[in-house]
Amino acid sequence: MNLRNTIMNSEEIKHLLQKYFDGDTTLEEEISLKNFFSGGDIPEELNVEKEIFKYFILSAEIPAPSADFEEKIFSAISIEFFPLNLTIPMPPSPNGVEIAAMVSSVNMF
Repeated sequence: MNLRNTIMNSEEIKHLLQKYFDGDTTLEEEISLKNFFSGGDIPEELNVEKEIFKYFILSAEIPAPSADFEEKIFSAISIEFFPLNLTIPMPPSPNGVEIAAMVSSVNMF
């Protein structure tokens, strides 16, 4: 069935919708449904489906982020919460006497 440039009646649309919700439509059929629901003459009985396809049509129009998007996000994050000079304090390293005491205490057991 050639769906391009074809005016479909409500029964054809309902049949395609059933195929769509069953996951059995072709890409061409899905494009036809999208084109149908983006038009102005939608039967009132298909208002729910119209809203579903309206959502899909609008969500497809979300633009890609700009090239400097990440930079803008990071510059908006407060330095107060993420200090740039984050250092983790390290415990002092043991000196020779402490090491000898540890070794001798292990040898006692």
